[in-house]
Amino acid sequence: MGKTLFVGIDIGSDTNVVRILDDTGKDVCGFNVSNDLPGAERLVERIVAEA
Repeated sequence: MGKTLFVGIDIGSDTNVVRILDDTGKDVCGFNVSNDLPGAERLVERIVAEA
């Protein structure tokens, strides 16, 4: 089973800003993705890679 992650997303019309924290609140990573299907796919890939 993967680890617990908290994912925050600031939704924008063109770009979404993402921050991922672990279960202790430690910053795991942050990145931007486009607000479209390829951006959503990249978001899922990054979350799965960190889990």
